[in-house]
This record gives sequence, structure tokens and C-alpha cells, in this order.
Amino acid sequence: MQPAAVVFDLDGTLTDTEHVWDDVRRGLATDADLPWPEGATQAMMGMSTPEWGRYLVEAVGLPMTPQEAAQATITGMAEHYRRGIDVLPGAVEAVRRMAAEYPVAVASSSPRVLIDTAVDVLGLADVFLATVSTEEVPRGKPHPDGYLRAAELLGVEPQRCVAVEDAPNGIKSALAAGMTVVAVPPHFHPPSRDLLDRTTVIESLDELTPCLLRQMFDEAAPH
Repeated sequence: MQPAAVVFDLDGTLTDTEHVWDDVRRGLATDADLPWPEGATQAMMGMSTPEWGRYLVEAVGLPMTPQEAAQATITGMAEHYRRGIDVLPGAVEAVRRMAAEYPVAVASSSPRVLIDTAVDVLGLADVFLATVSTEEVPRGKPHPDGYLRAAELLGVEPQRCVAVEDAPNGIKSALAAGMTVVAVPPHFHPPSRDLLDRTTVIESLDELTPCLLRQMFDEAAPH
């Protein structure tokens, strides 16, 4: 069996925005004179919009509804996006390199408006054949729903997809979907070694090549 498609995460994998999400959410807590709970940053990485909206109210204690917490966060993110998105080294080139060989898609926890904005800013709107927001499926990461939907839209079995991820919940999501995972661990809250051992780890997206993907599937095939 050979790889048939590649599905990319967005925040932290293609764009350097994970810290921006954290800054915006922490800012909301600061404005409400609330301490930031230990583990809150990691807990929300990969959650869908409704999920982290509820978390901000129930766990952090923001004095607003989950919908209001989500909208305040998205508004803050949009302001950052309008000032420019930091693109991770080699991201655009890696997507185009994969797209030359395979259909490519995005499976992201970002809301639809931010996915569309980011893909447009990256100049990749004509490259991705599908984009999925986990707010459009029943469950966010670490559940497999977003990645399964991406595979469905591409018309490819999940077992023949390679997911490119950075965060623990995203890696868990792709593995739960039955995909082979390439991990590009961030310095910002990196995944555990046990989790990374279930992936192929690369230092940067410059290492993501069709040759690497074929090698991964060859090594995984029964002999």
C-alpha cells in the first residue's frame, strides 16, 4: 500500500499561531481579573470552537456565555490575522510539493472564517482540494472526526492518508482516524515522547517529501 493523500493541520503546523491563540485567551482572562488555570493551554489545543468556548467559561471562569467567549477570541484572532500571519519555515513549499504528487487537504480546529483567511493569505486556496473545520463535525480533536471528514472529501481511505501535525490532540486525532502521522513538534508545549514514538518525527517541513512518505508506508507494510 502506498500513500494516496496528505492532510495538514493548520495552526502550529503551517502557521505560527498557537501562541497567538494562547495570548488572546489569556488576555480575556486578564481582562476579567482571572488567573490562568494550570493545563488550560494544553487542554484547549485541538478543541473545536464550541468545545473551547465552553472550556473558557466552565474551567477558566470567563463571565460570559460560551458563544460570547468564542466570538471574543475569534475577533482577537482576526485582528492578528489582518496584521499578518507568521508562516512556519517551508510550509508553503511543503504543501505545494505534496500537492504535486497527492491530493491535499486541511483538517483544523480553527473556525471556518480563520481557515479560509489563512489559506488565502498563504496563497494556497487553489491547492487544497478540501478544508475541514472541526466545528463542522460532531467532535473536535483528539477525536478523529475532522480527519475522517477530510479523507471522505478527498475520496481516499483514511489508512492511505498521511496527516501532518504538531500538537498532542491533533496527533491523537489523526492516529484515531487510522492515518499515518508525520509530527513536526513545536517548542511550544511539545507532545510527549510516548506519543511521538507513534509518529515519524521531522525537525522542519523542509524534510516532508514524497520519498519520505513512500518510505514510511514501505516500512509499515508487512513483510
